[in-house]
Amino acid sequence: MGFSELRKLDPSELWDGDCQFPWEDPVFAERILREYLKSGQDWMTRRSTITEAQVDFLDDKIFGGKPDGRILDLGCGPGEYCRLFASRGHDCNGVDLSPAAIQYAAENDSSSTYVEGDFLSTEIGNGYDLVLLNYGAINGFPPHRARELITRLYEAAWPGGTLVLEVFNERQLEDLGKRKATWEYRSSSVFLNAPHVLLQDYVWFEEERTAVARYFTLAEDASSNSYTQTFYAYRDHEYIEMLQEIGARRIGRYPSLSDDAGMSFLIAGI
Repeated sequence: MGFSELRKLDPSELWDGDCQFPWEDPVFAERILREYLKSGQDWMTRRSTITEAQVDFLDDKIFGGKPDGRILDLGCGPGEYCRLFASRGHDCNGVDLSPAAIQYAAENDSSSTYVEGDFLSTEIGNGYDLVLLNYGAINGFPPHRARELITRLYEAAWPGGTLVLEVFNERQLEDLGKRKATWEYRSSSVFLNAPHVLLQDYVWFEEERTAVARYFTLAEDASSNSYTQTFYAYRDHEYIEMLQEIGARRIGRYPSLSDDAGMSFLIAGI
């Protein structure tokens, strides 16, 4: 499969099939967890310096530094946010697609509860004081699915809880989709634990406001594979409108304290 085939994607099929990383695949999940633990790069979750700063900010903003909050981290990865909130006296629940991440989180944080499952169908309960969806996860859903997800988050935080979304801005994702294609030789990567050529291609679909990043591997034995990430570039007012549609109030925007300068926290009272 070459770059030209990606550029011929039918815009109507952008959200069909394998439009995201296969987080639920045990082999892929183990490989990407291992790469995160080895390099400290932001593959599964933020680096520790960032997660600590974000948890400090959210703990102070939402709980005033007081313990005993009930927290749901949807897309918890290896459990860094839950672990840090638990160390501050909160009761934390994490959900993630990755079996490797959930196993790692459970083994390294006995204070929290972890469940393997997807965002839209896993039983998550309700009555949480804080529901957290970090790292632009909402941008991995087209509008109709994003609304479905936000409704679930609202139900989990109702009544009286707080919903926090960490979101990309539109320009960030447009810039991602307009990056130039690159290739390089890797002894290993999150995509293949063997020497390979890694080709990276990016496409921006203006009318659909969708960025596609695809990663191709070509191994020394001539075997190949590909992985895709797809992002919807919501405008600022669209995030607000989706939150208002479910009845959220007191919606505030704050810097997310990450290395991605355009990312922000949307904090909404339920």
